[in-house]
Amino acid sequence: MKSIENLKKNPWIIFCVTAIGIGMSSFDAGIVNVALPTITANFNTDIAYTQWIVSGYLLMICMLLPLFGKLSDMYPRKNIYLFGLIIFSISSMFCSLSLDIYQLILARIIQGIGAAMIMANNQALIVMSFPEAKRGAALGVNSTMVSLGLLIGPTLGGILVSYWSWKSIFYINIPLGIIGCCIGFLLLPYNHCGKKSSINVYNMACFFVGGSSLFLFFNNSSIWGWFSTKSNISLFVAILFLTIFAYFELKSKNPLIQFSLFRIKSFFWGNILSFSIYFIISGSSIILPFYLEKQLNLLPNQIGFILFIIPLCMVTVSPISGFFSDKYSIAKIVSAGMLIMCLGISIQFLILLYNTYYIIILSQTIIGIGYALFQAPNNSSILSEVPKSTLGISGSLSSFVRNMGKVFGTSITIVIFQITESVLKRSSSIKTAFQYTFVITMFVLALFLGLCIYINQYNKDQS
Repeated sequence: MKSIENLKKNPWIIFCVTAIGIGMSSFDAGIVNVALPTITANFNTDIAYTQWIVSGYLLMICMLLPLFGKLSDMYPRKNIYLFGLIIFSISSMFCSLSLDIYQLILARIIQGIGAAMIMANNQALIVMSFPEAKRGAALGVNSTMVSLGLLIGPTLGGILVSYWSWKSIFYINIPLGIIGCCIGFLLLPYNHCGKKSSINVYNMACFFVGGSSLFLFFNNSSIWGWFSTKSNISLFVAILFLTIFAYFELKSKNPLIQFSLFRIKSFFWGNILSFSIYFIISGSSIILPFYLEKQLNLLPNQIGFILFIIPLCMVTVSPISGFFSDKYSIAKIVSAGMLIMCLGISIQFLILLYNTYYIIILSQTIIGIGYALFQAPNNSSILSEVPKSTLGISGSLSSFVRNMGKVFGTSITIVIFQITESVLKRSSSIKTAFQYTFVITMFVLALFLGLCIYINQYNKDQS
């Protein structure tokens, strides 16, 4: 018993336990992406529907992170974390048993609930456990664990899909979840709960309905038609309920989302940049597997190797980036990372001249290095000045912002891609249209990243 108690006092032990959960959630994202073309063909559907496998998962994370962040400041984080692991593991089994696209999407939505509970506690437990001098390094290694999950996912997913079935990609979560729950139950300490406070259920419902409707508008309007009745109703419901939520939230003495945190400059700008980078990365990664399959005729295991590159770079560079962020200017490291990412995306334009996977490999390598340089110092900056009593909601809000970037990056990139492809198909062959559509989509993402770099530089000049 004494040895277990001693282990609980070691911050790196707590880190290792939480790394299992965050690694699983990132592993699952990577392993699913590589299987999307196969799942699309298996269920005889198209990318507009298949994207809900990714988007439905991210939607639940986004909508529930503020709630679980609030709860983690009120109740022991250990309980919320372990319940999240249990839900995540059980829903993985139901994903593998799905008989059609709708069952799979539903199981992934439930899986997103578990992932939200895990993510709501990950960074808060790290920041709470580590002294400030070592916090950047810990968050850097945490980024490495996220990257390790993304790293193993595409590679293992490609092998599983190639030699077994797409269903096998979900079986792997079950034993990992059981191990995580057992270790977490033994080693995770109970945190001292904050002051008990109530949660406005009606306001939470407004946030959920409004956010879901907005997401539904962006995701399905390309199927329904942008000016169709369904699209108009979705947009109206989103604006109405989000307005009601914001009105009562700002007047509440015990808000679900503490907007006052965004008055902290480092928290505000760090989250703006985080949203933008995750928007770009998710938009790029949702399109890339389809390009590799349709344009370059690569097999799932080969696609997995390509998707393996960015996480590999992050595993290598993130600890170094976290170390430097504790010693040097965070702003300069963040700026360098974004510039390198912009270069990596721009290199993909060369496929119009050299339609080869070597161009993609080079671009993914450069993007991965820039992404790794950006992530750890930016995460450290976001939580560096927030009050310790709000670490749960602060960490959840930052995770919420990142996942909103993923959600909108996925859905808006799909919209840009589909509109561009439909226009180009009228004047060129389908294969050529797909190639030009991919390049144009990457060009739009590069422009957006260039705007982020300008905003970041302007913010630095004003400081």
